[in-house]
Parts: sequence; structure tokens; C-alpha cells
Amino acid sequence: MRRRTAIPMTVVALLSCGLVPLAGQGPAPAPKAATTAAANAVAPKTPWGDPDLQGLWSNATITPLERPRDLGNREFYTEQEVAQREQRAIAQATDEARGNDARSDVAGAYNDFWWDRGTKDVGTRRTSLIVRPPNGRIPWRPEVQQKYAERSKVRNTMLESPDPVTTWLDVDTGERCLTDGIPWTPYAYNNNYQIVQSPGNVAIVHEQFRELRVIPIGAIPQGKIPQWFGTSRGRWEGNTLVVETDNFADKTAYQWAAAWRQARPTYHLVERFTRTAADTLLYEFTVTDPTLFTDSWTAQTPMTRAEGELFEYACHEGNYSMTSMLGNTAGKK
Repeated sequence: MRRRTAIPMTVVALLSCGLVPLAGQGPAPAPKAATTAAANAVAPKTPWGDPDLQGLWSNATITPLERPRDLGNREFYTEQEVAQREQRAIAQATDEARGNDARSDVAGAYNDFWWDRGTKDVGTRRTSLIVRPPNGRIPWRPEVQQKYAERSKVRNTMLESPDPVTTWLDVDTGERCLTDGIPWTPYAYNNNYQIVQSPGNVAIVHEQFRELRVIPIGAIPQGKIPQWFGTSRGRWEGNTLVVETDNFADKTAYQWAAAWRQARPTYHLVERFTRTAADTLLYEFTVTDPTLFTDSWTAQTPMTRAEGELFEYACHEGNYSMTSMLGNTAGKK
């Protein structure tokens, strides 16, 4: 959403106290590679000498996570194609997308005031955020991809029924106002992130769900209690903050909007944050899970400086929507 509010005092308190939770045309010449820009980045420093990543950042972009299949291994769009894509994105962001009947109109959820879709390419011209493997797509194991395709088919059929919700497990974790998991990727709204640093810690607040991660810098004991967001450890490699995360809880029984980032014990995540310019932060992540993927894969998302402050994201205001949906179903039995 476009509204924002001040960073919560809990973040400031955690950092100051040092408390850390367990928590069709041939492509034109490619723009300067993001990895090269990251390697050459000269970041401003905090008063204690660490690279300064602080500020409010947005990862809104028109670039999809996965490359459209018809583009094959084509990595970049031409400048003309990018201009056309941005023009379409602006039109789609102001069309209201009203349904043709009451049911479809209500199912659309929001009018354009509430959306915060990306309308810019943010300078990469990439055809996908995924930069490895070369086809720009998630390297699913075939049997796993088939499993989730079948699950999606069942869920879509269920959602078209008169009583789509019979148990809280029928609703995905995002709809339940819990989380969509990590790493964070661009969405239709709430693409803003507040980063705050103190000696030994980096805190990140995601606008969506008011998610908070406090990442300790340096060696820490291995986490014993599995977490939804795993256990993260940070280190500096030059001007890049590298965050390794494992020890995820097993939440595979739940519905997830994006199955590739559901919390599970075999999941391993490496994130890299690099200040490449005064108004640009390069976010890169590599996902590894041999139970789901044939290989690890990597995506890059340039984040740009955002204006204003974060507003509270209240979601269902106590999740009353869930009790209403379940109560409506129970009343018909």
C-alpha cells in the first residue's frame, strides 16, 4: 500500500539493547551487470564503520521472478521493449480492473488506490529476476512440480465452489495474515522495507505483515528451536552484507501462495545486500533445497529509495475474516 508510518520502537529497542530474536527483437547490448556494480560499490559508512544500508527501500518492479517460457535463455529486453512494457504497466495501474458482474468485481479485492504495482524496469532490462539458471526459471524437481500443480488445481476448484473454506488449512498463510515466507520478492502492494543498523545487528521491517527480522553480525550459536523465518547469521564481505539462514520450521502442511518459499527444514537461503548507489540497494538471494529443486538458483532485485514512512499493516484486524468464513460454512451444515 502507498501509506506508511514510523518504524516501530520495538526495532529501535532490539537494536539498542543488542537483543536478537531466534528468529521478437534481438537484445541490445546488456546494461552493466549488477554483480559488477556490486563489486565496485563504494558504500557510505555508519559511525562505527560498517557499510550503511539504512533507509526505506522499495523492490517494486515490472520484472517477473521467472522468465516467460517463450523467451528461452534470452536475458535482456531491448530499450524499446522496456518502454512498451512500462507503458502497459502504467495503464494497468490506472484501469481499476472492475469485474463484469458483482461476484467478479468483489473478487477483485481492491481498486487501484490500494495497489502499489511496479511500473518501472529499474534499469536492468532483465526478462526475469532469476539470473541463474540460464533459462531464468525455478529448477523444480519434476515430481514436485507435478505435485504442486495438482494441489493448485484442487485449490482452484475449491475456490469456485459455494463454500470454499471448510477448515483453516484451506486458506494460505498470507490470507491468514501470517507470512508469505522469505526471501521477499515484489508483490502487487506493500513492497517497502525499512533497514536500521546498530553495532552488531541489522534489522529489516517489511511493510507486508509488519514482518521483522533482526540479523546478528558475526558467529552466533546454532539455533535450537526451528523458526518460520529460520535462524539468520550475517557477515560483511567488503561492502556486501551476506546473510545465511537455515533452521526453518516444518510448515509444509500449510497452504502457501508461493510453494517455493514455504518454511521447511531442508530450506537454505543466502541473501546479499549491497549499496550500489545513493538511491539503489542490490538485493540478491540464492535458494537451495535438494528435496524441491534439482539445483540451487539465484535472483537479483534492485531496490530503490522510497519516500515517506511506513504505515501500519493491520491485515484482517485480528483475523476476523477467518472466523467469518469458517462460521459461514459451519452455519450451512
